Amino acid sequence: MPAETRLHHQVLTALADLSIPGHDVRIEQRGGRIDLPAALPGENPTGRRGKALCYTDALVHRDGVPRILVEVVDSSPADPNGIAGLVVNVDRIAATHPGIDLLFVVLAQPKTFYCRTCGRGHRLADPENQACLARQLQANTEEDLAELVHDGLAANYIKALVRYPIAPYLHHMPPPVVLFLDAGRAAETWTAYREQALDLVRGAVHEILAGGPCATVRLLGLRELLAG
Repeated sequence: MPAETRLHHQVLTALADLSIPGHDVRIEQRGGRIDLPAALPGENPTGRRGKALCYTDALVHRDGVPRILVEVVDSSPADPNGIAGLVVNVDRIAATHPGIDLLFVVLAQPKTFYCRTCGRGHRLADPENQACLARQLQANTEEDLAELVHDGLAANYIKALVRYPIAPYLHHMPPPVVLFLDAGRAAETWTAYREQALDLVRGAVHEILAGGPCATVRLLGLRELLAG
């Protein structure tokens, strides 16, 4: 994943304040990797390196046992393989640490949306397009909202994980959950947006813990992201 930015650091450190009943949150701030505990007692640390070294930002765990790996993202590799590569890495980890889920927290700010009524893209910032946007948000389910996003970071993640499905390449874990947060609000009014952002992340974590594995990538927060 790309090098850490100020916005990335700001959001990541805030995750330490997440309160998840029965679980703790560990933030990685020592070089961008998490060394998971040995899956087997007495396992050779050198031999297990490929099974336990994971390049994610945070870990939701219960008494040290990993449950959810969290990656905070505010920029994207030019090649979608960079996104899929992290998912495959976590899938390899899940072979020796079963029961793991992966949560992407993606800070994005789409510039345009696709209007099905007009059959073309509209700029989100233009006031004359707000009526079209309201109709699209009302008419589409959460699952269908992905089709409205066709530019920027949000579109890159939808393309890499949904339009080019990642599920067939996963053998030990379910497809990831992707939560979209508003990058503009996070960058410009973080003090005001912080609690809402944490509530959204907390809701995504609770959905993972309570909902069980899903056969497809789950996209959360698109309605709030598009509505601004």
